[in-house]
Amino acid sequence: PSGEAVDARDAADTDGNGTISEEELRAHLKKKGFTPLRQSLDEIFAEIYKDKNKELDFTAFFDFMMLYLQREGFKKSAVEEMRHTFDNFDDDGSGEISALELAEIFRELGYKNSMEQIYVYVTQVDANGSNQLDFREFMRLMRLHREEELKSIASVFAMFKSRTKDTMSASSVLRALQELGHDSVKIKIDRKSEVDFDRLVYYADVSRHEWVKKERKKAGFGDDRIAHFRELFNSFDKDRSGEIDSAELMSLLQEFDWQPKNRDEQQALVRKLETARAKAKEAGVPSPGAEAINFWTFVQLSRILETERDHAEEQRMNDLCAELKFTLKEVEEFRAVFHEKKKSLAAEGEEEPAGLPRQSIKRLIFMLGVDLKGAKKGMLDDELDALGVYAAGSELFAGDGPAGADEACL
Repeated sequence: PSGEAVDARDAADTDGNGTISEEELRAHLKKKGFTPLRQSLDEIFAEIYKDKNKELDFTAFFDFMMLYLQREGFKKSAVEEMRHTFDNFDDDGSGEISALELAEIFRELGYKNSMEQIYVYVTQVDANGSNQLDFREFMRLMRLHREEELKSIASVFAMFKSRTKDTMSASSVLRALQELGHDSVKIKIDRKSEVDFDRLVYYADVSRHEWVKKERKKAGFGDDRIAHFRELFNSFDKDRSGEIDSAELMSLLQEFDWQPKNRDEQQALVRKLETARAKAKEAGVPSPGAEAINFWTFVQLSRILETERDHAEEQRMNDLCAELKFTLKEVEEFRAVFHEKKKSLAAEGEEEPAGLPRQSIKRLIFMLGVDLKGAKKGMLDDELDALGVYAAGSELFAGDGPAGADEACL
């Protein structure tokens, strides 16, 4: 065995008896950043070891850790489901997905992360700096996201657990799920048993799965956006039938500048509308006739068109940064700095700004080590004026800027 493997075994074998107990194994996994769950542990135990006492010798410990790390702590069925989801969104079959494709996966899974959060996740796990995620990196990201979920569940569990033992009463489960935001989902709970942390995780996962099915018709949009869509849709649905025709749809799309501008775009819109109807049907929403469009079909169409626009914007950013000769790693570092500055401004005010005001841009560029004295200060002022970012009332957004301006890719 390698020295590294022996060191890992010795670190886990805290009582020095030559074998690893389940308690020692759990403690070792926690040190490596995992929250070990009973189902995942039992599954691997069953695969590699028949000893019900679950004391692992060196070989069994090595085999266990290899499988556990390969699966990032997930059950085998969860890994297979992730593989299926990853392949579905890997449109070009390259074996990698972009940040925008990752955002689509998260929406499919019911997560409502902003693109800023998505880019942060990609930066955390993109080992080769390609700005794309292979399946191994994707699994690592899902583990990081899962640990955030488990941290929230652990916090709620601590609120409701008994003072004398590491369980909570079944009667407290619904209130615990409400704390986790799953108050609208009904699940079956065994009210005669005590609930430990692993069981609460199970209930939370079941609740979340049911919630995702109910929310799928929203296509990943939050309630505020849905309300905005509803208001606009109703303004064109003159007879309040819950449906609009093709002509009314065109007028509605103009509100977002999504209307087709030539024959090819018209034909493409027809195909997208068919896809939107299929997605609405998958989400449990009955589809009207071929000529009519109901609200939830419009919501699915909005997601398709918005994603298409996001992809076009991402390509524009990539082209601009290639012209400026920035590497993908540099772009992501700039983006992270830009959004950290936005977050710090949000901490000072009531809400996070959409972009950065002029003075904050200057401070940020100075923090990046750019000397803004003399002619360079004048050049920066000229660039900001050209972008329409004046002393007050205007902001710079990520991706704004003419070729040649270093801050353009912030």
